[in-house]
Amino acid sequence: MGIASICYAAFGYLTLLAAILWGMLFVGGGVIFPNVDAHGTAAPFGGVFLDGGLLLLPALLHRALSRGMLRRFGSIPRGLERSTQAWGAALVLVLIYRYWQPLPQVLWRVPGPLHPAFSALFYLAWTLIMIGAFLASHLDLFEIAGPTRAAPSLRQPLYWGIVLAVWATPVMNVGHLLLASAVTAYLLFDGLWAARMSAVARKSAAHSHSSVGASRVRALSGPSGAVSDTAA
Repeated sequence: MGIASICYAAFGYLTLLAAILWGMLFVGGGVIFPNVDAHGTAAPFGGVFLDGGLLLLPALLHRALSRGMLRRFGSIPRGLERSTQAWGAALVLVLIYRYWQPLPQVLWRVPGPLHPAFSALFYLAWTLIMIGAFLASHLDLFEIAGPTRAAPSLRQPLYWGIVLAVWATPVMNVGHLLLASAVTAYLLFDGLWAARMSAVARKSAAHSHSSVGASRVRALSGPSGAVSDTAA
């Protein structure tokens, strides 16, 4: 990789990291504006429609990248595919943060004495997110290692961290519930889909292995079906 490629990969990784940290402030509320719990004046129906469209962007990006969309563009070197994915993910996250329409209608609150516990869960969740993001893609972004072998599953720290982060709030409003429900639903779908694909791949590999073994036995067998003397 040349200097330009290394800079492109490094800044892509740092930009995605900054977007993830911005996400902690966005979901936590009260520090930056707009955030998911900010007071807003948007009409509820219009806000739900716009926010739902924004939440579709990372899902569409993830599905498109998982189908090898970048490989259809010959102008992107193969060694920079993962860095380009990082730039795309960061851009989508920034769009969500920037154009999110707050829906502040409160649905429920937890009692005051439980607020510190929810805050602890929130920061624990983001710790898991950072650990999971590091384990999943830190080396892959620079093409130091091959693609991650472990298929995404609900057992990964990243998945658990994201789910915990969006639900660990002492005050649940309409916008926060929309965000938490959409994120949880997609992660559940993606985890189940990855598990299914992994099972299909294992079954296909086992079938291929048995077919190769059967072909070798037939090649070593004589006309009568017994193993030939030469092979013995």
